[in-house]
Amino acid sequence: MFGKKFFKILAFNTIYGIMDVNRWQQNAVEMSQTFENTRFRLKTRKAVIMKKTLRILSILILTAILTLTFASCGASEKSNTETPDTEAKKDIIPEVDENTLGGIMWAAFTQACKDNATPLDIATAISQNEAIQFMPMVMEIEPGLLSGFDNFEVTGFKSGATFAPMISSIAFVSYVFELEEGANIDEFVNTLKSNCNPNWNICVQAEQTVVGSQNNTVFFVMCPLSNEG
Repeated sequence: MFGKKFFKILAFNTIYGIMDVNRWQQNAVEMSQTFENTRFRLKTRKAVIMKKTLRILSILILTAILTLTFASCGASEKSNTETPDTEAKKDIIPEVDENTLGGIMWAAFTQACKDNATPLDIATAISQNEAIQFMPMVMEIEPGLLSGFDNFEVTGFKSGATFAPMISSIAFVSYVFELEEGANIDEFVNTLKSNCNPNWNICVQAEQTVVGSQNNTVFFVMCPLSNEG
């Protein structure tokens, strides 16, 4: 009797133990699958995050490139727009009545001031204008004391020429100055205006002073209002 009960208990424990082992193995398999699924999901999520990150970076880089491109185009257009104004400022146009002798001389200067024309060429061409009714004397000049500027020495020009009447009783003197490239033309013109003396001739006084420039060539004249010598 005791032997039968023992074997039943042993058989029951053995079967229960086998079932526990199987259950443990099944749990182990399930845990392994769960781990693999979790790792797969993590990999998938990481891939999605990387893809989104690369997309955002691409958008940011493209935006930066477009911004720089538009800024460069804007700066170029602004530079092109300002170029004509800069070139226009090179010429100093005097406010002078074109019907006066000074106005006629200025017009003659603008016509004679051509490419490769020297100050002597320009002065000679102006002196041959029909408004000049006196015998002109044309010659080249160097920096230093010039007629019409008293004791002030005119400097800062590369080359120059003058023409004036041979008879000193006529209040007329004109100069053509060629300045170096990049010279401050405004400063040079203002210097001429500030230091000239319309009453340099003790006999008569100039009624008109005209100063202007074209490119790097400056024209200066002190003369009567009338075109009669």
